[in-house]
Amino acid sequence: MKEQASPLHGATFAVPILLILGFCYLGSGLDSAEQTYLSRAGASFANLTATLYAPLYLLLLKGWSAWFEHPFWLRFPNLVGAVLALLLSNRVVRQSGGTHAAPGALLLLGGAPFLIEQVQTLSPAVLGLVTATAALACFVEYVRTGNHTWLVIWMVSTLLSWGVHAGLAYLVPIKWLYMVAYRDRVHSRRVYWWLAQVPIAGFFLVIFGTDLGAHLLRLADSDWSGAMRDFSALASGVSRPTGLVGAGLFALLLAGGIWASRDWRRNTRHGLLLSGFLVPTTLYLSPLGHPALGLVALPFMCTLASMGIRLFPHWARQLLWATIALTYLYGYWYIFA
Repeated sequence: MKEQASPLHGATFAVPILLILGFCYLGSGLDSAEQTYLSRAGASFANLTATLYAPLYLLLLKGWSAWFEHPFWLRFPNLVGAVLALLLSNRVVRQSGGTHAAPGALLLLGGAPFLIEQVQTLSPAVLGLVTATAALACFVEYVRTGNHTWLVIWMVSTLLSWGVHAGLAYLVPIKWLYMVAYRDRVHSRRVYWWLAQVPIAGFFLVIFGTDLGAHLLRLADSDWSGAMRDFSALASGVSRPTGLVGAGLFALLLAGGIWASRDWRRNTRHGLLLSGFLVPTTLYLSPLGHPALGLVALPFMCTLASMGIRLFPHWARQLLWATIALTYLYGYWYIFA
C-alpha cells in the first residue's frame, strides 16, 4: 500500500525556508509607511484604544518599541508570527484540501514571496494572519469535534483579529455561510454556534455598523483596475508587469484546484476551501484591500494550487515545481533588490 503523504513533511521544509528568507533585511531602514505606524503607536493609551483601525496592533507595537526602536527588533515579531501562522495553517490546510495536498501547500506558503515581503514590513498584516488563522483552526476543530472549548477560543481569536485589523471582521460571514450551506451536516453543532454569534454580531454592528454601508458604496464606485497588479503581487511577490508570468502560472493551478473542488456542495472541506479563498481574495483585490486580507487568503490559495499541481502527470509536476521555484526566486530578487 502506498504511504500516505504527511503534511508535516511540507512544514519540515517550509519553516527553515521561512526562517532563512525572513531574516534577510529585517534590519533595513524603515520606510515612510512604517514610520507612520511607529509614530501612531507613540500616541497615548486613550487615543490608541479609541481608534477603530488596528488598536491592538498599535498597543503591542507601543509596548514592543519601548524597549528598542531598531528596525530588526521592531520586525522580529513578524518572523515569529509568520512561523506560528505556518504551523497553525497546517491544520486548516489539511482539513480543507486533504492530506495529500497539504505538504505542497505548506511548502508554497512557507516560501511565498508575498509572505516574505510582509515579514520584512512593519504592519499589522502578519499578526492579522496569526489571529485569523487561529480563528479558522478553532472553527475547523469545533465543526469536527463539537467541543465547546474550541468555540470559545474561536470567539476570542475572532475578536482579537478585529483589534489587529478592522478589515478582518468581514471574514466572519464565511463561517456563517458555511454553517447555513451545510446545516444538515452540522446539525448537532448549530444551536451553540448560533448562540455564540449573538455577541459576535453585536460587537460587529456596534463597532463597524456605521461604516459598513459606506464601504459597500465605495466598493461599487471604486476603480478595480489595480486588481491584476495586486493578484500578481499575491501570487509571485512582483507587482509590476514582469510578475504576470508567475500570476498566470498560479491562475492556471488555481483553476485546476477549483475544478478539483467542484464537488463543494457535497464535500464540506472543499466548501470551506473555496469560500476561504474567494472571500478574502476578493476583499484584498478590491480598492479597500489590505495585505492582511491577502495573507489570510494565501493558505487557501496555496492549497488550491497544490491540488491543481496534483492533476498533472508526474513529469509535468516536476516541471511545474521548477517553474514555481524560478518565479519565487525572481520574487525574492524583486523584494530584496
